[in-house]
Amino acid sequence: MSLMQLLMISSFICGTSIRPPPPLPSRRAFVIGGLAGFAGCSAAPRPAFATLSLELRDAEAALDAARDTDSITASLEKLRDIVDEYDGLQGPALTEELVNVMRTKRLSLQGTTVWNGIPEEAYNSLMRKVDPWRVTELAPKFQYSIYASAPAYLALIAVQQLAPKIFPVAYAGAAALVLGPLVAQIIIG
Repeated sequence: MSLMQLLMISSFICGTSIRPPPPLPSRRAFVIGGLAGFAGCSAAPRPAFATLSLELRDAEAALDAARDTDSITASLEKLRDIVDEYDGLQGPALTEELVNVMRTKRLSLQGTTVWNGIPEEAYNSLMRKVDPWRVTELAPKFQYSIYASAPAYLALIAVQQLAPKIFPVAYAGAAALVLGPLVAQIIIG
């Protein structure tokens, strides 16, 4: 594939009108031409993401203001429709922000008659779209597990050397200490 064809393809994908330079028979020209094409692609305006942020903020405010089951469910469904419309969220920052808003609302109303099976299903449906692996929820517990594993490992080595008879009990305790919060977050949600 020639440099001209690569630039035309990148120009077509980005929706920009970049005129490719005349092809030069060198590697340097290929690299420079490719960089120019991709620079044009990254500099192309993206108004969809700007409106996504605005729509998302409005829907988050509506969720925050919602006080009854129907309005909470409608707000969560509106958020899901926005996420569907834009084929997901722009990046991890928006995902984290939306998940935190949703979790705050859920935790504040869980255990009341307002948060019943209907808002819970709308919440879970939106979570499957926004963060299907629940990475945003699990990240703090996973970080704790990583940091707690080194001291637990050193403690287990000491127990194994000093009191080998209680090692199985110490091992189970260390596993519960390191992995317990992560497992609890996965099971309880």
